[in-house]
Amino acid sequence: MGKLDKEVEVNKIEAVEIPDGRIADYITAKWVKENEQEQVRQNFERTLVEEYEYKTSDIRVDFSIKIWDGDKQKTKKAPLAVMLEGQEEPYVLVLITNPNANPTDTSGGASELEQWLVDIPTADYGCWTNGIETIYFQKKKTKFETDVFPVNDFPRFGEDASSIYTTDRRRLRVATGNNLLYAFKRCHDYIHANQGGSKEQIFWEFLKLLFAKIEDETNAGRPRFAIRSAEERNTSEGHKDVKVR
Repeated sequence: MGKLDKEVEVNKIEAVEIPDGRIADYITAKWVKENEQEQVRQNFERTLVEEYEYKTSDIRVDFSIKIWDGDKQKTKKAPLAVMLEGQEEPYVLVLITNPNANPTDTSGGASELEQWLVDIPTADYGCWTNGIETIYFQKKKTKFETDVFPVNDFPRFGEDASSIYTTDRRRLRVATGNNLLYAFKRCHDYIHANQGGSKEQIFWEFLKLLFAKIEDETNAGRPRFAIRSAEERNTSEGHKDVKVR
């Protein structure tokens, strides 16, 4: 075989036939059925790898977990589970739903994820998302009880709990996929639901939030437009501190 023939052989690309209604899973590379919920999962898988820097080898798709239902255990599948490097038990559980789902839903809502965290000893963090709204949870265990509460985020690869509320600008990350679009939509929907007004009024309120965030990220000093602790996020006194700041 001559040099030219070798180059042709090396550069030859084998055509891959894509099955109708299927997409390749970002983590496993297997064909999965394409629908709105699957699109949400694919976007979050990419986020875990490109933003949180977890390895694909430490992420599981449709991971089987044992959940208590009264005095009986049932097997359920967590849409995504993240393991600590070299471990086989979940560290982060992710409940993926379709864009029309709400966190208050009885089945598939945020309360179901909270129960998962209580029942799975190794799972310290959870995330519920419908692609537009995303809610994070942390679990803390004491001698007498297990507490699950909302937090800002969960740690990236190599980080620990102290990173969740850090205001260090080095932790800023470039959004992947549709995440920036979804973040803007969440802000818009929150203003619309809690303040109301015309489209123009909502737009200007959204711009205030956007410019406040830009101000925090570009100027020296500790950012003010940030939640710095679980107490600030989840207690009335904490809300007052944020408002004053």
